[in-house]
Amino acid sequence: PSSKAIVSASFTVTWVASDAISYIAYSEVSIDDGSWVRVSGFNYTVVGLSSGVHKICVRVTDAAGWQSTDLRLVTVDAEPPTVRITEPSNETTINATHVRVCWTATDDMSGCAFYEVFVNESLVANTTSLYTEVFFPEAGTYTITVVARDYAGNTAQSMVVVQVIAPYPATEEGHQPSSTPTPSAETSESSTVEAPSAAASEGSLGQPTHQRKWVMFALLLLLVAPAIFFVFIKRKKLRAIVRRGSSKGEGR
Repeated sequence: PSSKAIVSASFTVTWVASDAISYIAYSEVSIDDGSWVRVSGFNYTVVGLSSGVHKICVRVTDAAGWQSTDLRLVTVDAEPPTVRITEPSNETTINATHVRVCWTATDDMSGCAFYEVFVNESLVANTTSLYTEVFFPEAGTYTITVVARDYAGNTAQSMVVVQVIAPYPATEEGHQPSSTPTPSAETSESSTVEAPSAAASEGSLGQPTHQRKWVMFALLLLLVAPAIFFVFIKRKKLRAIVRRGSSKGEGR
């Protein structure tokens, strides 16, 4: 492990060693300045340490008898955390499709790293909070388990069993709850909307509707517009002729 790492009561020490001239003959490990234990290879599993800070030393010796030593200080957390589900209570009846699960947890040595929430052994949440929302697909009995894991890897769990009787829609066969409730909607009052009659949409005889008035106005405008334009052009040409006649008279 790295220096000042937090480890559990059982962990593995791994190292690398090399020699440019000869070769590494053997390695040794010492715990808390104790006796040196010769090992084969470049790893050693430490077990049985109590919680607290411990000194790990590794010494290698080459074929010529030269030695090199390295050490690490690690914090051993041998105690698991404590966790307890506070909501819902064990053997609670829940009349809802979901519930908020709350818990408390402590770890005096390394602290709690995260929590896993299981419903009937299926993982539904991985969180660092002390609560989560759990949803139930249908009515029935459910086991909720919260697992607390500290920074050393130690775990503890708390478990409750709940009975869900939420009003899920029933099926035709045995009126069993459905895992996918069908959404529904209803209004506070019923009302009837009638389509307008043909007489109302077209207007009474001799009295066109508002829409018909606009249509007639557009048709009238299309008929009158060319006549107005023709009169305008004629007047313009007449003025031009009068002006030319006036100019000739003045020239004489």
